[in-house]
Amino acid sequence: MSDIIMRVIILEEDSKRKEKMEYLVRTAAERLKVIVCSRIEEAIRAALEEKIHLFIVDLTFDRERSCFTGISFIKWIRRTIEYYNTFVIVTSDLIDKDLIMYKEYHVYKYYERPFRETELQNDIKGLQIMMKLMKLKGMDPDDQYIMVKSEDSFYKIYLRDVLMIEKKSKYDVLYMKDMEAMKLPKYALKGLIENIDNLDAADFFYCNRSNIVNSQNLKKINEAENYAVLENMERTVPISEQGKEHLRKYLGLYQKRRRAGKKTEDKAFGEEAEKKVAGNVVEKSSIHNGLAELKNIGKGT
Repeated sequence: MSDIIMRVIILEEDSKRKEKMEYLVRTAAERLKVIVCSRIEEAIRAALEEKIHLFIVDLTFDRERSCFTGISFIKWIRRTIEYYNTFVIVTSDLIDKDLIMYKEYHVYKYYERPFRETELQNDIKGLQIMMKLMKLKGMDPDDQYIMVKSEDSFYKIYLRDVLMIEKKSKYDVLYMKDMEAMKLPKYALKGLIENIDNLDAADFFYCNRSNIVNSQNLKKINEAENYAVLENMERTVPISEQGKEHLRKYLGLYQKRRRAGKKTEDKAFGEEAEKKVAGNVVEKSSIHNGLAELKNIGKGT
């Protein structure tokens, strides 16, 4: 499936609308992979199995369950680090939900039924063209990135290149590979930091109250003196007691063992930590979040 440019998930309960939407998406452009789901559990599993570039979600009010179908899936998308800025298109009969969808969930487009089918297809074509351009420029569309504004310019920052975020009272400092540190206003990194705060976001964790580090770029962890060293950075980053808890969770360096009938902790920092980091053994907690979400959501969408 290497020729696939864009993968799309459609979440729609109504069988007729689901069939119609699948037809519209498949005929909008070539080299698409379309995954059609009737239930949120199916959609989450599909999104965890492979990277999705576009979600199309139907939003309706279920009178029997007194809830909006589709809203919990949109919330899951925005709480998941891999998808918090992925394109979402919403279709709905509801005439008063477009503003909240744009403002709170940052959807790409809100289509109120009946809508112009050609407009939807043109949006899909436009997104696919963007994916093609990224590949032509040697960029991987699956790579996660954020857009940040510094002074009068916008910068595309790939998360893999982020070393650390240093939180200050009035601004934040972004440290990256092969770039000078960027002093940014608080709003610039708000979305990313909120995802780290609200999620056990894969790869990123708090070393201490002020420093969020990317575990993919850890070079060394010193347990005796409680500090970490990142690639391409000379300075050390202090590790607080809470930071140690994060390390136990994200890097799997502490494991409970039974010794002489007692449970003890294996504090395996130092060489073992460097081996795990070098081997890129990082627990992808977003997958665990998704599986936990499946248990809690039940049968509704």
